[in-house]
Amino acid sequence: MTRARSGRPFFRVLGAATGVATAVTLAGCAPADRADGGSGSGTLRIAASTDAGESLNPYASNQSPTQELRSAQLYEGLTHLDPAGKLEWRLATEMTPNADLDEWTIKLRPGVKFTDGTEFTSADVVASIKYLRDPKHAVQGLAYIEKVDAGKVEAVDKLTVKVGLTKPFGPFKEIWANAFLPMTKAGSVPAKPIGTGPFVVKSFTAGRQSTLERFEGYWGTKPKLGTVSIIEYQSQQAQANALLSGQVDVASGATPTIAKSLQGKKDIGLLDSKGNFVLRIGLNTTVAPFNDPRVRQALRLLVDRQQVVSTPSADTRGWRTTMRRRRRVPPPACRSAPRTSSRRRGSSRRRARAACRSRSRPTGCCPGCGSWPRSSPRTPRRPG
Repeated sequence: MTRARSGRPFFRVLGAATGVATAVTLAGCAPADRADGGSGSGTLRIAASTDAGESLNPYASNQSPTQELRSAQLYEGLTHLDPAGKLEWRLATEMTPNADLDEWTIKLRPGVKFTDGTEFTSADVVASIKYLRDPKHAVQGLAYIEKVDAGKVEAVDKLTVKVGLTKPFGPFKEIWANAFLPMTKAGSVPAKPIGTGPFVVKSFTAGRQSTLERFEGYWGTKPKLGTVSIIEYQSQQAQANALLSGQVDVASGATPTIAKSLQGKKDIGLLDSKGNFVLRIGLNTTVAPFNDPRVRQALRLLVDRQQVVSTPSADTRGWRTTMRRRRRVPPPACRSAPRTSSRRRGSSRRRARAACRSRSRPTGCCPGCGSWPRSSPRTPRRPG
């Protein structure tokens, strides 16, 4: 939706995430009416969440969504996944494994330049991978490349890199599409990282604002914008207020409640960013009771996955039409769990009870199911 404002076209967008919003590049994606006909002179103002501890380092271990948003405009990876999950080539054009899948040969795209005008070569890829792989840097994407043997990463020629692995690994191409694994100029991180993205940093103040300018030497589709300004706000409501008052053109994040309240308002467009969200519950398997696989199995079997994805929270109730209200069922216990008509669910509970009973615990609560042994007193359960 557009309207005339102060003699120039105006476009306002509210982004609401129903899963997790992923940072996407603005190259070639800007509305034509906000890009002044694609001349590269338009400005897009984006509201984002405040992150006082942010930096320009794309390898930082504590990146926020705001930093990911900015990094997506400044840096690129070897590969990319499109919205359908299909692999696309970025800084690499080919990746070929050996017969054992423990060594990969990467062919790089020719003619790519960093935003400082220097040429992108295999030396930069080797330096980037070795930096990422070094545990002392504690980069956020380290877990994705643990099978990379840093001692076996070498440049074959100007546009060819060989990467050795500690173990065979099939999805090698896909991991380099991860937002935490971009390529940077050798020696530029962490102080002054330089990337190959469609924008270059004009100014940056942590926790307040970033101004990015179009990079004229970008190898891919040129951005239709001249400038992107990322303005940070303390809350999502503050972002929405800035959008309503015309201070920004895009509010990058909104709760379903805020999005619903603004739906249908004049000149406000709602973009529903669908994605995946994973809530990870980590267990220290080196200490009791989680070093017992039966306890871990019981915990896994006790989660009603269908109920988790089907029951809306107070914030999302009534927003997603695919969600529906369901009666909240307490976690099942070995001896007092409510029965269910689902054969599959009943099977999981029986297996959970069996896993719990197979462990001998003289006193206290069984961590696998939350029930108490018959010989122990019924004392209140500890929170958490």
